[in-house]
Amino acid sequence: MKVGFSVSGENGLAVDDYTITGTAQVDLNTDGGGGTLTIAAGSTLTGEIAIGVDPDMLLEAGETLTVTLSDPTTTGGGVALSGEDGAAAETVSITDGNSATVTIARKDGDGFTEGGSGGMGTAVFTITVTGAELTEDAIISFTAADCDASVPASAEPGGADCIFSSPATVTPATGETTATEDITLTAENDAVTERTETITVVLTGASTTGQIAVSGTQSENRATADLKDNDALVLSIVRSTPPGGEIAEDTGIATFTVTVTGGTSTANVNVPFSVSGKDGDAIDENDYNISLPSPSSAPAASATGGTLVIASGQGSADITINASADDRIEGTETLLVALDNSADSAPAGGGGDNAPTLHATAANRSAEVDILDAENAQIEIARSDSDNFEEG
Repeated sequence: MKVGFSVSGENGLAVDDYTITGTAQVDLNTDGGGGTLTIAAGSTLTGEIAIGVDPDMLLEAGETLTVTLSDPTTTGGGVALSGEDGAAAETVSITDGNSATVTIARKDGDGFTEGGSGGMGTAVFTITVTGAELTEDAIISFTAADCDASVPASAEPGGADCIFSSPATVTPATGETTATEDITLTAENDAVTERTETITVVLTGASTTGQIAVSGTQSENRATADLKDNDALVLSIVRSTPPGGEIAEDTGIATFTVTVTGGTSTANVNVPFSVSGKDGDAIDENDYNISLPSPSSAPAASATGGTLVIASGQGSADITINASADDRIEGTETLLVALDNSADSAPAGGGGDNAPTLHATAANRSAEVDILDAENAQIEIARSDSDNFEEG
């Protein structure tokens, strides 16, 4: 870099002292931040001061330096400096050529679990500033969907699922062009049964002295972690009416209540069930029909079963058996209403591998009702001939 000056005066040798000041780190031709500029005699009295700027990898703001001439002398005399206080000065701006990029990546590869102990309840991400050496802290802002910043989240339905502290501060690593800082998402423990959620952390901004920017590559400016729920829905079924366990074929109605405990579901809970004869006995499917709550997102039930939908936020729903009259003479039929064995892994809210767990224990998996036949058979006997009969 060169700074040029012109000196007005008579032809002859001009000598000026000069000093260099400013914020830039420079490689000076002489010690002490200054020196002497000698301009040879000629038709024009001009001279240049060469100043080398030290290259570095520091991330800095723009800098300036000022060269000031003073105390001119000449063999011919009559040299004058223009400017205030009889000094001539030239200021040069120096733009920092370094820049830094901010990226984020998941530090631990496994998902984290609501209510998990130790590292199981947290997800750690590493923010990296690379490309130049920081000269002061870099402040990195970010967002995380379904999480709250800095304050504990609500444990009620609709509350945040995890918390974090934002923004992050990346401190300089002396002599290094890469600096890192870890951020942690901590899962909140609530009583809401939910699907596994993918939490996405997105870098939204960066500030420090110098040129710094978030990477424009999506794989570098965001990272994810799967948050797994620790709540399981427990299913049970009981015959709620009639108390005695028997209904008449012509007018009987039996109600079976399926209850969900263990948490509040944020989605509809689909519960498959079957209807059959107890102990494998054959039953006449014309002797009853099944009705489910309406509206229902599941297809209508058949005589052999269906899917009961327990609405989001509800704790129970009913399966109703309506007995049908006929003219056939039958014995008492015992119907067994059972939650399907697949209920141990049945999905909620339409299915999917990440559905909450449903579980029905063997003791609470089924209930029964007897349908009593309304027809009674009468047996009569009568003499078919009118004559008496004799011995021999």
